[in-house]
Amino acid sequence: MAWAPSGAARLQVLCIGNELSIEVLLFTAPKASQSLRFKYDKGAFENDQGSVGRTGNTIVASKWTGGGRAETIARLIAARKFTLEIGDAAYDFDLSSGGKTISQIRCPLA
Repeated sequence: MAWAPSGAARLQVLCIGNELSIEVLLFTAPKASQSLRFKYDKGAFENDQGSVGRTGNTIVASKWTGGGRAETIARLIAARKFTLEIGDAAYDFDLSSGGKTISQIRCPLA
């Protein structure tokens, strides 16, 4: 698992089953479904819909799942910063050393 903390949240890339999964662990429980937006480095914000993840205190954007998962992983590896906004809360994640860590994760873990 690779992760990058941001005060009240943690961006996690981990193996679930045989695939990498991307989620944000919030230290306050998220609403069941809510709009969010995110950007990589100084790029434009992308709007998306988030849903509560598998543990009840994580949020997962729809673009981070299914066919969008591989693109998201590639963009996280290449980025130095990831910004996520959920409602009025904003989280900045420093990915300056995370790309190397993320690219080394292999699923399933032995």
